[in-house]
Amino acid sequence: MVYQYDASAGLILTSLRIGHTVTPHVLKRVEFWLCFCLHLAIIYGFHTGVVPKDSADGGILYIPWKDMKIISAMTTFFEVFYTNECYARYMDLYKTMNQMFAAGFDFCFQLRLYARAAGMEYVLLPTRWLDASFLLFFWQLKGNEVTTTEFDKLHRAGLLRKQERDFLENHSIEQVHLILLQWCAEVATSGTAEAKTPNNVNKSLISELVTCHNLQLELMDTLELPVPFQYFHLLCLMISINLILWAYGMGTTDSYFAPVVFYFAALIFVGMMELASQLSNPFGEDEVDFPIDEWLTQFFSDQLALVQHQYPTGSANVKDNWKATLDAEATFTWDARHFYRGSTGQLQHSGSSSTIGNSGPISQHMPAPQGGYAPMGPVLSCMSGNEIAISPLSSPGPSPRAAMERVHLLEMGSASPESQKWIL
Repeated sequence: MVYQYDASAGLILTSLRIGHTVTPHVLKRVEFWLCFCLHLAIIYGFHTGVVPKDSADGGILYIPWKDMKIISAMTTFFEVFYTNECYARYMDLYKTMNQMFAAGFDFCFQLRLYARAAGMEYVLLPTRWLDASFLLFFWQLKGNEVTTTEFDKLHRAGLLRKQERDFLENHSIEQVHLILLQWCAEVATSGTAEAKTPNNVNKSLISELVTCHNLQLELMDTLELPVPFQYFHLLCLMISINLILWAYGMGTTDSYFAPVVFYFAALIFVGMMELASQLSNPFGEDEVDFPIDEWLTQFFSDQLALVQHQYPTGSANVKDNWKATLDAEATFTWDARHFYRGSTGQLQHSGSSSTIGNSGPISQHMPAPQGGYAPMGPVLSCMSGNEIAISPLSSPGPSPRAAMERVHLLEMGSASPESQKWIL
């Protein structure tokens, strides 16, 4: 899971952190310690006479620092470029993941809206198959082979019935994704036909499923096309040569700080390669990898809250449910005095005339509409520029129905605030 850090912690305090960094991974790499041991051996040989002293002052074994700067500058440029490409790939994968989850959620939202009148079975069945498709896809994305074990897990979880499991197991994983999404489309269109919805509804529902499949293909294609190995090979060769030259050049000096400088220089160079390798494939168990399990759990929870929830009146019939609510709306009012901002930008509440901006208080009253509706709290009046004034009107408090809706949303502990907005 990506570590949530404090960006204001300070440079020194952050740089001294060991946990949630690439440092432990670098210290486990053999090549890092080989280069460092080579550097210590050269230092020992230089001070004991094994390495000639003229290697530091123009002798036959002397390597000028201006020559080492060339390979160091080239290595730095190509490594930064490689890391930047891996990070861009990382962000593209993240964006595609979000779009896929959004398309799945859009499908469920529209399915409940249009097919619910035909019966909840037309909503719940495609939702179950969509969840099974998502789970199989992410198992595959993590590099795991989808075998009988994975299908058994879906069967035990109730996402696949036995006959469905036996049928899908005989197909390749790519075919399974297509079949499940095709089943979703067929049942969804049957539900909308039963509910007698307009024909363009089916196009919108199928478009969301097609979007899910296309995004799945995009994720797989992106993972299967990393930075070309030839580039990666040359970069590894440049880093190895650079570290060996540094080990020799810093080892043939009389400075006591040479081992310290080489240690941190090697740590940074090898650490950037380690970080780039983790960013190139964020579907694993590294610190920077996507928390797929948490995302799927949240997606399924919000999805079920959206699909299965009932309006607090408790009526299963859609028309009767909203008819009772609409009839009760004739006596319902809301008071926006609790939610306007004053000149300081803070939420305020006042029982007297208040303004936003620099103008004086403005009172504007709307005539009560016919049909018995009470005035809807304060009236907002827009003046020139950005000045807005609010004049509260006398109105009764929120109706018991509003309190019932509030309690219903608060009791939906399985639904996130985002999914509650969808429900509203």
